[in-house]
Amino acid sequence: MQKVKAWRDKAYTDWVKTLPCCHCLHPADDPHHIKIKGVGGWALTAPDFTCMPLCRECHNSVQAFPKAFPQTRWMIETLDQAFSEGVLK
Repeated sequence: MQKVKAWRDKAYTDWVKTLPCCHCLHPADDPHHIKIKGVGGWALTAPDFTCMPLCRECHNSVQAFPKAFPQTRWMIETLDQAFSEGVLK
């Protein structure tokens, strides 16, 4: 069975880094990839379309307590903004 490769787009993740943090609105340090059951796999980061902007402090909090944050809503809001700005087509 062939290993599935996740969608990667450096231009998209670079754009995500320009957005404010979804949680606290401070500058985002790096994109956080949401963990979705059935997407990704062992030692495989989720596809880049699942990422959202988070600052380092919020990123650590989300990773420690993922169910305490509305990650799916943040991902959808990030995608919506990307499509409305023409970043994704």
